[in-house]
Amino acid sequence: MPRKLASRSSTFLSVAFAAAILPALAPAQILQTHAESLTSYLPAATAVQGVRPLAEQRGTRLEGSMRKGSTLPFSIAGNPFEGVWGGTAEIDGAGLHLGTWAPTEVDISLPAPGFRWVVGRTYNSLQYSGGHLDSQSPQGINWHQSSQPEIVLHDDATGPEEDIIYLVYGADRFAEFKRTGSSSNDFKGVNGASGVFVHTTGSPDTFKLTDQTGLEVTFFGFNTADADHKGQLWKIADPAGNTAYVGSTASASSAISAGYDSDGRITLAYDTAGRSYAYSYSSSTIGSYKRLETVVVTASSVEVARVAYGYYPDSPSIDYGEPGDLRTATVTLPLTDSGINDIRVQHYRYWEGAYNASTNPGYPHAIQLVVQAEGARRYEFQDSTFDDDILSETTANLRSFASAYFEYDSSRRISEAAFNGDCGCGGAGSGTFTFRYESNGAHPSASGYDEEWQNRTTVERADGTWLTQYFDETGQALSQVITAGDPSSSPGSTWVTGVTRSAVGCVTEIGTPASLSSYTHNSGSPSAPDGTVALSSSVGLVNVYVRSGSGDFTGYLLREKFREAGTGSTDYMYRQIGYDSLSKTVGATTLLRPLIDEDEKYEAKLQFPSAGTGMLMQVATTAASSPNTLSNAKVARTIEAVDTAENGANATVEESSHVVLDGNVDFQKARDGKITYREYSNGQLTKEVDDADTTSLSPPTGFSHAGTPAPLTTQYAYDSQGRSTLTTLPDGRVTQQYYSILKDRRRVTLSFPKYVSGTGYRYGPVGYTVTNHAGKVEASGVIALPSNESNSALSGYIDETDADPISAVDVGTVAQLRVSRFDDTGTR
Repeated sequence: MPRKLASRSSTFLSVAFAAAILPALAPAQILQTHAESLTSYLPAATAVQGVRPLAEQRGTRLEGSMRKGSTLPFSIAGNPFEGVWGGTAEIDGAGLHLGTWAPTEVDISLPAPGFRWVVGRTYNSLQYSGGHLDSQSPQGINWHQSSQPEIVLHDDATGPEEDIIYLVYGADRFAEFKRTGSSSNDFKGVNGASGVFVHTTGSPDTFKLTDQTGLEVTFFGFNTADADHKGQLWKIADPAGNTAYVGSTASASSAISAGYDSDGRITLAYDTAGRSYAYSYSSSTIGSYKRLETVVVTASSVEVARVAYGYYPDSPSIDYGEPGDLRTATVTLPLTDSGINDIRVQHYRYWEGAYNASTNPGYPHAIQLVVQAEGARRYEFQDSTFDDDILSETTANLRSFASAYFEYDSSRRISEAAFNGDCGCGGAGSGTFTFRYESNGAHPSASGYDEEWQNRTTVERADGTWLTQYFDETGQALSQVITAGDPSSSPGSTWVTGVTRSAVGCVTEIGTPASLSSYTHNSGSPSAPDGTVALSSSVGLVNVYVRSGSGDFTGYLLREKFREAGTGSTDYMYRQIGYDSLSKTVGATTLLRPLIDEDEKYEAKLQFPSAGTGMLMQVATTAASSPNTLSNAKVARTIEAVDTAENGANATVEESSHVVLDGNVDFQKARDGKITYREYSNGQLTKEVDDADTTSLSPPTGFSHAGTPAPLTTQYAYDSQGRSTLTTLPDGRVTQQYYSILKDRRRVTLSFPKYVSGTGYRYGPVGYTVTNHAGKVEASGVIALPSNESNSALSGYIDETDADPISAVDVGTVAQLRVSRFDDTGTR
């Protein structure tokens, strides 16, 4: 049965009362806190990639939002609607709370039915296991290959009811799932995570995660004879049956023998489109471990993508990294013409030698310099060749091409950073950011969550202003302070956003800078961090967030209010939200998928709005049939009537969508009753019919056409990498896209407004775009064809040995061209 929490009620819970409630857990309560693991990471490092994140690097926030997501498709955010306040958690990938660089790099991501199998990487140089830990992954020291997540079992000494499954899906991200009872085989998400793992005995045993959408992710258990296969990924299946897997789907033992090597590393995986992903490793050790060297993707024996990884070797000794540090990542994607490839290289450098704050401010294996693909392309082509000059160039000479440069303090935290070529971003400041970390000496030490601030990071920004961000003990953002000068000495103009969280870690109040009464950065003698923020009771805007205090949706936002004149002024309603849910019994545990079913906003200033005084949107969701009861089958939205005086129809209107099990919408009914019909292949839209005649389409109930439709059909075709190639418009005209490169590896896209396949003729004017590896358009214009037509082969249009966008055009002439110039990173 769906569980529903309605917020549109004449009885309003006070903010103080709602914030103070600490209810007994409801059987299906989504957000649940587990105190033992809240501030301590309990298990050992993962079996194969060897990573062990810090407790504060939890992938989900206690409030239920995602701190760091996964490149794989599981949905584990306990409250996917939470977004009241995030503060400034990162600056260009540098995390403020812990002082770590936390990238999510995607190397290969190809369209597929349901979801993608993504080959990518994360990094974490701040790991701990009784002391500092530099993890030894096949992906390189402190790196993590994101297509091989792992699970780890924490076998708690106090009893099985405290056991926890840790889902580790990155070097710096994880989620916890606690056993639901001493004799249970179920493990339910806690500390901001949602989902249920179910343990099944066997040889090997398995642990299957079901997420909020019904996706199932299966891992090998911990009774396999080979320790290196414990906790490794087997398969991922969506409710439609689309399955990606490692090795084989026949059995867990078959998957191990067909898809893993003896050290527990993936060797062969398949995505839901049937493509194979072959992982190969170095034949000898690099830095004492064998490393992942290539992932090659093939479809029907044709290579469609590859990534190659290079590492700093044991011999000869090379500057800028220790043996086993990831040096380069090279992605190759075929373009339209055979033998013409889009090649992109990323380059990494690390600190070496003993730490010295002045002369060598970094530790071995800690990232020093990141040169993204566009910076690397620009540097390499300075001499008109791609011959790996970048690998031997000095770091000083690469700084202007680098996306990031880092220095560290004695605690291995980032102390100074420069981004995008040391840009000052406005003419002021040095172009660098400096970081200062402090803790709250008066923070409570009690078990469970404490809402007081525990850490703060003060950043002198590149423009010369200062940012101070406060964090709670789990790394959630609290108050934020922006000052013209150093807040510990000469702050000058000060803007404070005061943030209060409840006893369950959810934001309940945000005071704007106008509402500030006082702020104390440091106090006492000797001076120590204080961080007290006092809001005025009579001045300034204060936003108030009323949360559910009990039941399945404990912690969820019910009402948004505002006070115009400080904390002591009248509450006025801005928004009310109601919730519903889809549910499924997983093992013996009820798993909920939360849904918003009512959302009402108010323009007028009202304390206690009555029904119908705001703009109300109601959403009715119909679940798919069993066993896919977490999947949407139909979503209908009803929008409240808008008066004719305000150009509305003076009547409620409904729009609805029919959702298939892989999450795509096949039928959609607009407010005027017209039907749009869609077809998909490989996860991409291939056919769309506007104002469809549904007579021959077997529409679901409620999606038949009315009246006399006038269908307009558009069809789409794609290449093996998912790029658009042909579009057939409703009038039958076919447009075509062609992809190539210039000599300097910039991507070329030609767009033909008309293509006649039977004759091979293409018609102009031809759209012409040159894009760099940062995705920025460097040149765009029009190519004029002789007599506005040509039957030349596509391969003849662009000379790939020419770097000039004008002279590289061999068919037709460039009639118009607009050029943009960028810095050495290619981003500005």
